[in-house]
Amino acid sequence: MPMDYGRKLLYSEFFAQLQSAQDLLAEQLGVCLVLVDRDGREVTLPSALPLVCHQHESDRSGCEACHAGLIRQLSPAREFVAQPCPYKLYVAALETSILTEDGILYLLAGRTPERTGTESKMDLLRSIYTLPFATPFVAKKSSGSMKEPVSPQAALTPQEQKVLACLVAGQSNKDIAGQLCISQSTVKAHVANILKKLHLSNRTEASVYALKNGMNLGEDHG
Repeated sequence: MPMDYGRKLLYSEFFAQLQSAQDLLAEQLGVCLVLVDRDGREVTLPSALPLVCHQHESDRSGCEACHAGLIRQLSPAREFVAQPCPYKLYVAALETSILTEDGILYLLAGRTPERTGTESKMDLLRSIYTLPFATPFVAKKSSGSMKEPVSPQAALTPQEQKVLACLVAGQSNKDIAGQLCISQSTVKAHVANILKKLHLSNRTEASVYALKNGMNLGEDHG
């Protein structure tokens, strides 16, 4: 994540960069990654395959409780904890060095059918997510900070750009979920983020905006 230490970062800007890095890592490692708080609630959007099974995606509270229970098993003597969820998918948790006003964040990694598929990635993930994030935040709602202009495309994460490309192609949430291997609820979250970042009202406006502004969405958005 390239950062300009000559200026302070907005809280939201830091997490946008963090989301982008998480998306790239998940794609390279082939595991789902998501940052959560101590109670298992998502702070970033899940990258790659979601940490919620497609057939059980409506029961988010059950997954949050499972993830919170995994986090509670962490201790100074245990660098990470890995175990199967009720749906037989292995998930690992580790404590990061990212501190927010609500407390430390935890990385959940996995959704693999075999333990080794998750555990083999944990040394690398721990070395990244326990770096000393001495980020000079300004307040979340600061109105006096000077920010360099950010292009619309730069404001979107790589995963959001893929979703936007699918919107331009006229695909439904179900089609996008199948093409990008994510749940429909995650697609909805990505679409909501895209509309918020581009200050638009609906997916049609997003498609028109992308075409009108010549956003380079690429041909390969699968």
